[in-house]
This record gives sequence, structure tokens and C-alpha cells, in this order.
Amino acid sequence: MCVIFPKLKFKGLSKKDIVQNLIETGSEITGSISGSVIGGLIAGPIGMVIGGVSGPIITKVIKSIGTEVKSRILSPREEVRIGAVYTFAIDKILKNEQSGRILRDDNFFTAEPNMRSDSEEVFEGVILKAQKEYEENKIKYYGNLLGNIACDKNITKQFAHQLIKLAENVSYNQLCLLKIINIANNQKKINLRSTNYRDDKLSREIITILYDLIDLENKHLIVNSKTHIFGITDIIPSEFTTQGNGNALLHLMELDQIPEEHCSELIELLLK
Repeated sequence: MCVIFPKLKFKGLSKKDIVQNLIETGSEITGSISGSVIGGLIAGPIGMVIGGVSGPIITKVIKSIGTEVKSRILSPREEVRIGAVYTFAIDKILKNEQSGRILRDDNFFTAEPNMRSDSEEVFEGVILKAQKEYEENKIKYYGNLLGNIACDKNITKQFAHQLIKLAENVSYNQLCLLKIINIANNQKKINLRSTNYRDDKLSREIITILYDLIDLENKHLIVNSKTHIFGITDIIPSEFTTQGNGNALLHLMELDQIPEEHCSELIELLLK
């Protein structure tokens, strides 16, 4: 059940002003993207900027969710995170549109009588996860996830909720590991370590990475089909590949956008 708290200082603002305020609040994380989103989306007729028959519908969703979020009691940092994921999601939708990926034309944005649309549930789900996300490096990828779900009618509401929960329950370090494993095994651009760690004196840094890999395997986001792993010292990094929902997160969160500098130390440790 959605609990709405008394409205704060935004009472009296129009929906357009509330959306713009929310985007401006997130600029601490999003930087220059906030200005381009406001200039290209909020200042103009949203339904015309976002093409397709769903343009006017998503306009309503964007304004409705933004207004509802602004009516809740949030800490200043929560407001920054929500403003940022909101901005990244809109920016991703606009970029998808520019590249020819139109908004989904199924019933995702259509509400049944006395019920919310699937899009409203999914939008709110991502925003609420971002609100409590202390690893702020993940915020951009929540936005990518939301923006890409809005343009892919093959993703059901149930699958979207599953992916949102998975995104919440993996760390930024693990998102980096998904990118690294994908590069190593699918793109063949990195040669990760091809032996186990049974004879090694493990540093705390390596132990942390190995436990993250075990956790990703337990979540069925990566798989090792060659070696049975009894403990972290049995891990052979080069034998992992991404699978299933791990590939879905890679694609929909666009983890290839993770900066190289955020992965370089992990890669160095996984080569040893």
C-alpha cells in the first residue's frame, strides 16, 4: 500500500514546476544532464518530445509520479537520489527515442478502472529503491533500467519487478563484476586468472571479491559450469560467464557505461 504523507514546501507548485524542481534537486548527482532534460523535456510539450502514441500517456505518468514523490517526507539526501534517478530515467527514454527505440505500445501505460497502470507501479518501484540506495554510483543504472523497460514491451510487469529487486540486492562492486565477466568471456577483451586460490595467501580485497562472485552465482546471475565450488578458494575467475537475469541486468541497466576507472582495480586483482 502506498502511504502519502502531508505535502511539504512544494504545496501550490504546478506539476510542471514540481517535476522541474525534482530534476534540479538531483543535479548534484546527474550534473549537466539535469539541464539538458529540463531544456529538452520539461520546458516543452512532453508528449511531442517523446514520440509515439504513448507520448501523452507517459507524460501523465512522469508528472503524476513526480508530484506524488514530492508529497512525501524525504530527507535531503533521499530527495537528491530520487531527483537523480528520475532525471536519468527520462534522459534514457529521450535517448532511446532519438535512436529509434519508441515507447512500448502495449498496455504498460494504460490504467484499468480504479487501478494504477503497470508503468506507475514500475516507476514507483525503481524510485523507492533509489530513495534508500546508499551506493549512489548505482543511481544512474536504476535510471537506465527504468528508461529501457519503458521502451521494451517484452518485459512484463512481473519481470520488471524481479529485475528491480535484483538490482537492489546487488552491490555496485557486483555490477562492476558483471561488466568485467561479460568483457572477459563474451567480448574476450580480458584474460582473467585461470587457476584457483587454494595455495594463495588471500588479501582482504581478494576475499571480498570472491565472496561477491559466490553471491552472484547464488543469485544465478553468473555461472561456472566447469568447476564445482565448495568454497571461495575453489573459484577460477576465467570460468565464470553471465547468464539469465545477469544478462538482463547487463543489457537493461547498460552496465557497459560503468567507468573504466571503477573496474580497473577489480580487474587487476582478478588477473593475479
